Amino acid sequence: MRPLTAAPLVGVAALAVFWENFFGEIAGYFTRVAGRLSWMEKLRLLRVIEARQEIETVPASYRWTFAVIALVLAALELSPAVPFIVPFAIMSVALACGMLGVYIFLFRRCTPRAATLARRSVFRALPAPVLAALAGSFLITLALALTPGHRFEGIAIALTVLVIAIVSWRIAVAPTLLLGLDPEWEYVVDERLRIGRARAVVALGCVIASLFATVTAPLVAARYAEWIPLLATACTVVAAFENARLQWQEVHPA
Repeated sequence: MRPLTAAPLVGVAALAVFWENFFGEIAGYFTRVAGRLSWMEKLRLLRVIEARQEIETVPASYRWTFAVIALVLAALELSPAVPFIVPFAIMSVALACGMLGVYIFLFRRCTPRAATLARRSVFRALPAPVLAALAGSFLITLALALTPGHRFEGIAIALTVLVIAIVSWRIAVAPTLLLGLDPEWEYVVDERLRIGRARAVVALGCVIASLFATVTAPLVAARYAEWIPLLATACTVVAAFENARLQWQEVHPA
């Protein structure tokens, strides 16, 4: 069982090493464009996406550091003395912080030519269903943390979800970044990336809480225990749906 749960961590390490855009993939958020766009507008959008992708390519040292962390966590996962969920929790926090680090790196790198506008509404990036899913995941982990025998793991996962919530909020309120290439389409691209990444981080927190609840709830003697995995899964589905819905929305000019 342990080798199977350690395998995903090794896979993440491999992706970090060989995928240049591991922390800053962009294309997935632009799978559909409005049919009424002219070929010139589509060309402008593609140009902005390529420029943003190029500027968001972080140094290889970032990816190698993350890969080493993933391999260390995979080794911990193989140890019976370590609760299996803890390495996944640490990995989730590291990945969320990596997404936030992309923004910090980007602003530092682009300061001379970036134009930042007023902060945008956090509730556009994190609407009520997403916030409810995140809050539900956090409360579920707290409830499990109160059960005997799972206090340490529950507290660890609750802290993980809390850190992920802070990271998603920080991404959601990030100011607009314009490179001066094509401000109209740059705003569109930046807005979609901000929203998509904030929701993706929330989905990550919900997944780790759901995984913990699925494994732990059957061991809880409380009468309501059978509902915990269902509620946790529902939170994950809501967060994942909101993120997927954004990716399939048509891209329109600002």
